[in-house]
Amino acid sequence: MNQTDEMLSKTSKINNFEYLSQVIDNQGPNELRDMIDKLKLKLKTAVIILASVKDSNVTFAVGVTDNLTDKIDAGSIAKTLGEKVGGKGGGRKNMAMAGGTNTKLVQEAFKLVQTNLSS
Repeated sequence: MNQTDEMLSKTSKINNFEYLSQVIDNQGPNELRDMIDKLKLKLKTAVIILASVKDSNVTFAVGVTDNLTDKIDAGSIAKTLGEKVGGKGGGRKNMAMAGGTNTKLVQEAFKLVQTNLSS
């Protein structure tokens, strides 16, 4: 099983879309974006957040499939994630990035977004 397939097994359902949040250590922003693009092809209606901890910094990549961007904005999610980990974030409606220095709060940041999406 490749890394993408392994991640697909960890999705959960929120309302009418798939949700995936995963930490993959030692990945750069480009690798995270590439992974999100691959996951979007497999998950037709989804919000995907990947995080990587490297050198005491955390980087998040947020992907929202195009059929959800009228309701869910990846840029807003990235802003929430970045603020939670002591940094900042932003981007487009379908792809955004965030980063910060408080690597201990990654799971809490995931939970915060999941709660916001569920309400």
